[in-house]
Amino acid sequence: MNEKNINDYEILEKEDIVLEIKEEAPEYGESSIRWKLFQLQKDKKITKIDADHYIKQNIQVFPTNLVSDYAISLKDKLKREFKNIPFIIYESIILNEWLNHQLRRNTIFIEVERFYSESFFQYLKTKIAVPLLFEPSWHDFTLYSG
Repeated sequence: MNEKNINDYEILEKEDIVLEIKEEAPEYGESSIRWKLFQLQKDKKITKIDADHYIKQNIQVFPTNLVSDYAISLKDKLKREFKNIPFIIYESIILNEWLNHQLRRNTIFIEVERFYSESFFQYLKTKIAVPLLFEPSWHDFTLYSG
């Protein structure tokens, strides 16, 4: 099996890709450029790794198997509410033992594009009755760990 580490791929700056698109199609506005970036991802020519970086090839996304019934239920609620918005949900239980020991509880993480994060947060505030943190610092996070 040919496994590759993320360091084996060429990492591209979003800014550089945008400049290349503008050179090829100077008539494109911001909206058209966003659609072009989306199309490149859909065609599996690039893979987004964060807000400002892409990898030049398609890579296999890490599968997240949810363990707790609560996380599964939460994922189902979010899928119903935000049908067309991609997000990922995972639990700290799939991370390493040291982190789980430090937190002393299973923590559910939800990642979504920055543009939608506030909507997700506001929705969750009205639907769940557990501590909820929005972009917490390490200090904020540790306040809930014991």
